Amino acid sequence: MKSSFYTVLGFLFLLTNSSVIAQNVAINFDGSDDVIQTTHPGISGQNVRTVEAMIRTTANCDPKNGGRQKIIVDWGASSTGARFTLNIKDQNALRLEVQGSGMNGQTTLNDGKWHHVAAVYSLNGKQNNIALYVDGVLDTSGSIPTNINTGNAVNVRIGQRVDGINNFDGDIDEVRIFNVARSQSDIKAGINKEYCKFPKGLVAYYKLNEGSAGSTNTSNKTAKDYSSSKKNGTLNNFSLSGSASNWITGDTLIGGDTKSSVDVFGCYKYTTPEGIEYTSPGKYTRTIPNAAGCDSLITLNVTLGRAYHFKRHTVCDSFVTPLGNVVYKSGFYRDTIKGVTAKGCDSVLIMEVRVNQKVETQEDLVTCDSVSINSKWYFTDVQLTQNSSAANGCDSIHTIDITVNKSSFETLYETHCDRFTSSLGNTYTKTGIYQEKLSKANKYKCDSLVVYDLTINNTSNITVPVQDCDSFVSPAGKHYFTTGVHTERFVSQFGCDSIIAYDVVLSETKESFVKVEACDSILFDNIWRTESGTIDFKSTTTAGCDSLVSVDLQVTSINNNVLISGHTLTADQFASEYQWVDCKTGRPVKGESKMSFTAPYSGSFAVDITLNNCTKRSDCYDVIGLGIEKLRIANNIRVIPSPNNGAFQVINYTNQPISSYALRDLTGRLILEKGNINNSIFYVQTQLLPGMYILNVTTENTIRSVRFSVD
Repeated sequence: MKSSFYTVLGFLFLLTNSSVIAQNVAINFDGSDDVIQTTHPGISGQNVRTVEAMIRTTANCDPKNGGRQKIIVDWGASSTGARFTLNIKDQNALRLEVQGSGMNGQTTLNDGKWHHVAAVYSLNGKQNNIALYVDGVLDTSGSIPTNINTGNAVNVRIGQRVDGINNFDGDIDEVRIFNVARSQSDIKAGINKEYCKFPKGLVAYYKLNEGSAGSTNTSNKTAKDYSSSKKNGTLNNFSLSGSASNWITGDTLIGGDTKSSVDVFGCYKYTTPEGIEYTSPGKYTRTIPNAAGCDSLITLNVTLGRAYHFKRHTVCDSFVTPLGNVVYKSGFYRDTIKGVTAKGCDSVLIMEVRVNQKVETQEDLVTCDSVSINSKWYFTDVQLTQNSSAANGCDSIHTIDITVNKSSFETLYETHCDRFTSSLGNTYTKTGIYQEKLSKANKYKCDSLVVYDLTINNTSNITVPVQDCDSFVSPAGKHYFTTGVHTERFVSQFGCDSIIAYDVVLSETKESFVKVEACDSILFDNIWRTESGTIDFKSTTTAGCDSLVSVDLQVTSINNNVLISGHTLTADQFASEYQWVDCKTGRPVKGESKMSFTAPYSGSFAVDITLNNCTKRSDCYDVIGLGIEKLRIANNIRVIPSPNNGAFQVINYTNQPISSYALRDLTGRLILEKGNINNSIFYVQTQLLPGMYILNVTTENTIRSVRFSVD
């Protein structure tokens, strides 16, 4: 079967134009966050190993010159000796690094060209031997001091270190891991090619051929492991569209999987040399082994030369096909024109034919009075013939036999009261001429038109408003003794019933008693009254009826005189309530609500007297001379100068701040006061008459006094 595949392939190549495309796809890393994470654990511990890859980059990887390390392949753990990292670093050369130390190569790799790189590790006694190869040539070799003991915390990762940093910036292809230390000849023999038959010790092989170069690959996120391990990788953070962070065209490789595209042709079908038939045009794929033992994917682009044409025809009566065949019925018909295509194949015409016939119709139309057809009116019997196109596109003949019958007409004269109801049940309430149509009422089943010449005499409904005292007598002699609407019926001059409604409002003669209270006096019945008593008077209601009113008037007069005895004030009126008031502030003196009041300080006072809900305030009375004899004269407070002319300085020699002061004469009369001073020294500027004065100052809630004189 394998040889037959080759025979078919060779035969196809000889007969058609074909193109063979090597599977040279690679993957581009953007240097930011692109990474391929595989499920392969890598080679652990101190076991021997070889790591290979194809790379291309222009990135600056030298940290000493402003660059940054770029990771090709890595696995293990972030601890000394436990990480196995193949990368590009110092002088942009290859480096094999285990956490703690590493070995640097010599060849510059960031020249934008494809390079094959390899790292071989083996343990010789206690020597950790490493050899680095570039393009099959030994770049450097030796041993490193750090004991290699590769961990298994992170599986093999392509393009990023195990701690998530130093992402690769460039292209990677053909990543291979071996569990043997490969020789230089083995390494050199494997560069620039893909493996179909796997070399000894190959435990992980990522060809990176899964995507389509430069296309949208959002569904191609798997990096297949072609080794027997089958530990595939997953693409993370790649955009998978465009020329970057996506599958790209790699270096040209020898061998490996191949693709071929073959164009083949047939008239009605195409048969391969193996006898496989394709009866429909399209693309068909087959997979066969190639000479290198890898898969070869063949795509057959099958083109069939027969020409099928389909068309629908709608005709009247009959249809003639391109070959001259006449058909009279609807259906599917086929004409085959031999060998007329460009490659000598038949042209098949498929026709769906719909044959329509002429339409003839007839209509009997019976109407009343007239009928309009196509905007023309007909008033007598007639036969019409109409020619037009039917819905199927063919001729249409329509005949109409018209019969015109006449409607009836009648006038009726009617006179009624209030309303009239016709034979159709319509009610009319106003005089006028009304027309009604009786549907299909005559012998021809046409309408009968009735005209009513109608006279309506309305019933009189009159409402008369009435206001009276006690009772009302209507013109008809009926007596009404209650307020309300009272109706009386009579017949009008037209013989119709009429109704008159009397809206009666009756008012009674009233007697009322009113109690009125007043303070001092009240204006009543246009007379000012100052004494209590009973007042009787007559008045007239709004309805004009008599009204007798008796008023019990209570007038309260309050004596607001005040008797003075020393510092005690006494109201000269017995009352229910008293409230003494400080005339200066206008505020009640707290707790002073008795008939007598002894002033607690010099000032002006009055009293509010309340009796029978009336309140009257007395005049203001002055009480002076209180508190002067009890003054506490302070020796440590000075008024400078003394005597003075009303301008002076006050000094508290205790250095305690003075919060406020009050200036009085010897009678206790308050002349000046001020608060919020908060100082031990302050100035007073005022105009005073010659004489002696008392200055009260407050310090820490203590009032102290000092005398001084004014010249």
